[in-house]
Amino acid sequence: MKSFSRFSCCLSLSLAMVFFATGCSDDDPSDGGPVDTTPPAVANVAALDGQHVEVVFDEDVSRTSAEEPSNYAIVEHGLYAAPSPTARNDHGGEPGLSPAQTEIVSAALVAGQTVMLSLSGFMQNVTYDILVQRVSDVHGNLMTGVSTTQFQGSDALDNTPPSIVSVSPAPNSSGAGKSQPIIVVFSEPMQDPSVFSAFLLTGSKGKVAVAMQKWEQNEYIFSPVIPMDGNTLHTAVLSSSAADYSDNPLSPTSWTFRTTASTETYVPSLISTIPVDGSTNVPTDGFIELDFSEAIDPTSLERVLITPVPGEGIEEWLNDGRTVRFTPHDPLLTDTQYFMVLSKGSFRDLAGNLSAETYTIQFSTGSSLANGRIQGTLTGDPFSVQADDPTGAIVVATTIEIFDDGDDFDIYGIGVAAANGDYSVERLPDKAYYPFAVLDSNGDGVIDPEMGDAFGAYGVNARNNDFTQNSVFITDGSTVTQVDFPLFDGVTIAGHVFYDGDAYISGLAWHKYWVGAFDAATFDPENPGVPVAGTEDGPLAWDAKYVMNQLDSGLEPGTYYVGCYLDVTSNGVFDPGVDPSGYYANLETGDPQLITVENGTDALEINIHIDDPQGSLAGASAVTWGSPLPKNGQNAVVRRAFERLRTALRTVN
Repeated sequence: MKSFSRFSCCLSLSLAMVFFATGCSDDDPSDGGPVDTTPPAVANVAALDGQHVEVVFDEDVSRTSAEEPSNYAIVEHGLYAAPSPTARNDHGGEPGLSPAQTEIVSAALVAGQTVMLSLSGFMQNVTYDILVQRVSDVHGNLMTGVSTTQFQGSDALDNTPPSIVSVSPAPNSSGAGKSQPIIVVFSEPMQDPSVFSAFLLTGSKGKVAVAMQKWEQNEYIFSPVIPMDGNTLHTAVLSSSAADYSDNPLSPTSWTFRTTASTETYVPSLISTIPVDGSTNVPTDGFIELDFSEAIDPTSLERVLITPVPGEGIEEWLNDGRTVRFTPHDPLLTDTQYFMVLSKGSFRDLAGNLSAETYTIQFSTGSSLANGRIQGTLTGDPFSVQADDPTGAIVVATTIEIFDDGDDFDIYGIGVAAANGDYSVERLPDKAYYPFAVLDSNGDGVIDPEMGDAFGAYGVNARNNDFTQNSVFITDGSTVTQVDFPLFDGVTIAGHVFYDGDAYISGLAWHKYWVGAFDAATFDPENPGVPVAGTEDGPLAWDAKYVMNQLDSGLEPGTYYVGCYLDVTSNGVFDPGVDPSGYYANLETGDPQLITVENGTDALEINIHIDDPQGSLAGASAVTWGSPLPKNGQNAVVRRAFERLRTALRTVN
């Protein structure tokens, strides 16, 4: 769903895929021609085979609206009943097109006017109706109502080869961010392992290691594990080994782009917004706009919170990449207060510099803003040199306990701790709140407690294994004071795993990998034994990132060797001579390297290369290499809390 939403992951992708020409719309023609006010219409529909339908519009349509699968429904002719739209709820829920006998799993804009729909099952050779709604043209004119078109189905086998419909950075472009992901949109769903094995990114120094993330059904993100070299020509390649689910191969494709030459270290900032903070009587039919101090890497703007969620809409990059505008399809709710936040590290410039501040904007479509307030003092973690000072910690007022197994939460306010730890969260509507706090204690510019940042919650003392949260009630615009609580800053070891062998490259998608931390005092590289902390991850084929931290994985402050193995036998046991394995080591000598984490410090780029069975581990006896539960027994609770916090306050690396 392409929308500004509650920490919408889709925002970055849709922004990266939409290329708008500033000031060149027919809505404001420079040549004096007529203004385009006509919405698009369906011109033709045809079945390409039993699993693909081509929809052609009478004019170019916007990518974000055309590639939303919920804007289409296919039903056998004569079985369709008119939809009964329901009111949009507080979370931006939209009425759908139903009933839909044939599930549409992806929609791809393969040309300016042409969309290819991929189906989960096969059609029959009968007459179907396709129902289309909410598609807009490139000038923002939105279809009204539901368009119904008949077409003849097909029972032919899938013989439609996949194609690439969009890439970012664009071919032959320059100025790409050094940490900017490569985004590829295919015309249909693909076999994930085939995509990963087919992709290759190279620079002047050879292969660039990437982690792959699948986005929706046919969109993939390849993120450099470490920043690319600046002012360097890079080549992205996708070979014919990439295939759809019917084994139709991709035609080999490659393109080049150049990274930015900028070495400046100035951090980008948000300089203005529409609406402005504190606005009242905001029109419900307007747009939301963010104006930055410099051009922003559009793929980095991945965490924009708006509560309540305004639903789907159209995003545009304007002003040479310094401004992003979001126009919701539906009006904002009347007489409603909205809260918007861009957390620290939630966007970066083209040189890769992350934002260093947290920005909050509150506005209302009514005549006033709420007056509720929560005040208190944060206490730093005395056992951490990174978080003994709580200055700059973000305090968040949410309506759901984070240490609970309930729903994800909405955020209604944020405050920042002052030098003495005092904070204030203001303009809160009357509700019950569960305040929590996070601090970028490891200084990596990204707020993520799982990656070692300090956190705390009202009523919680994580160091004493107390995870029971307390609530705060705002009534009649009241101010609640003395909402005090401590921060906890555990230690973390994290990094990526790379497979350097060739025996199991085709099966990486089916095997999990295990990472363990071994006590340096008793470590024997010939027979590592059971790690004192560990994690099970996988598959290794993409996004091979592991994390061990003090609460979630049982890691305690200390000195460790870190190793990994690929469980090719799927038996949960390390089998020497069979399972590829390796340690965090000196890449030149191969000697295992020591890792020390203490006083709240973290080790975040502990990358491990594993190879086919060889070397010292080849003669070791089989050992259980599992993931022990943390000593405090809070594994499941903390995992859930970290997932919520990560969803809410972290920019995806």
